[in-house]
Amino acid sequence: MSTNSSPFTPLVEYTASLANWPVSAARSNFEQQADLCEKTLALTAEPTIDHMQDAADAARACLSTALSAPFDAMRAQYAASVRAGVIARSMLGWREFERKLVQMEKLALGPLAREH
Repeated sequence: MSTNSSPFTPLVEYTASLANWPVSAARSNFEQQADLCEKTLALTAEPTIDHMQDAADAARACLSTALSAPFDAMRAQYAASVRAGVIARSMLGWREFERKLVQMEKLALGPLAREH
């Protein structure tokens, strides 16, 4: 290595060689620029009602899932208690527990409660 060369010389040469490399042989540069322009406009376009409804539905589902975590923890705790033998294994007992838990979830979360 000579004293005048920089440790970044190979990187600079490699980057310069990439500048001449064709991105896509099948499409022209003009087509690539037009495609990029369309994608950029699609990202910056004003959202429609459908987009806003989709975003609202996604936010509601996310919030509902987060808020219902304590109720899922209660279900898991009940199941662990049954496996440990603390609570008798009974489908009727589970049904009653689940009914009460769904009622509490609907009362606590209101319109954000999950549909069971």
